[in-house]
Amino acid sequence: MRHELEQGTEEWLNFRKSHCMASEAPAVLEENPWFPMTQLQLWELKTGLKVVEVNEAMRRGSELEPRARKALEQAKGKKFPPCVVTREIDGIPLGASLDGFNKVVLEIKIPKLGEKSQLWLRLMDGLSLPMQYQIQCQQQLLVTEAKELWFWVYDPISNKGIIQTILPDEKLQKKIIKGWKKFYPYLEKGKAPPASKKDFVTRKDSEWLSTAKRWAVLNKKIAALAGEESILRDSLIALADDQSCEGGGIRFKRRVSKGRVSYTKIPELDGVDLEKYRSKSFVQYYITRK
Repeated sequence: MRHELEQGTEEWLNFRKSHCMASEAPAVLEENPWFPMTQLQLWELKTGLKVVEVNEAMRRGSELEPRARKALEQAKGKKFPPCVVTREIDGIPLGASLDGFNKVVLEIKIPKLGEKSQLWLRLMDGLSLPMQYQIQCQQQLLVTEAKELWFWVYDPISNKGIIQTILPDEKLQKKIIKGWKKFYPYLEKGKAPPASKKDFVTRKDSEWLSTAKRWAVLNKKIAALAGEESILRDSLIALADDQSCEGGGIRFKRRVSKGRVSYTKIPELDGVDLEKYRSKSFVQYYITRK
């Protein structure tokens, strides 16, 4: 079903709160690199507990989108009016705010670096889209039941664009529906979904608070000492006059280390997917003072 809603209006924002939108699907599957990243964060957003701050990139995209659409329309010789569409599947009200639709779905991206952006280069190399965009596009195809989507990356400086054609992926679409079916009951009942490993859980138990306070005090002292140590270190480097030396209970050693290899500057590796050579993931813990 098509809805006459102008994107960005209060009516459109209220509509989004009651529908499971394509741009939110990456969060449901925890594949979104930005907020909201998880089902809990999405629930907090849709229930008004948190908001998305409009940044410069978002403002730029909104301002340049009509220009990007016009460039494609001129190239293809037909109009792609933006619209909002919905489709209910298994009781889940799915939705999508489309940048354009004329039998073919249009999704517009306007990266700041244009033709030099990683997204543009991915399309030039024929690589698949980042997962968050794949999920977004698949829900748009699912809701519209269209057979094709054009992922249009536009550079306003050169007034050029590059297209990747996206076809329906039934396997990923089923995964999206499964994710929404897990999330939507929490939205209906007004109950928060469980936190994932990507979420911050607020701890108020006495043992945590006591330990955290002691750590924060100690960490502040360490930071102060680190600043003092850095000043003394710089003084010793200057006094050493580029010579290894010892005295006063310390040893100062001068050593030349080789520079790191910049793999991005190796022409033979251009277009090579290095991810398959990456070792297994490991867990790291970071503690910072708020």
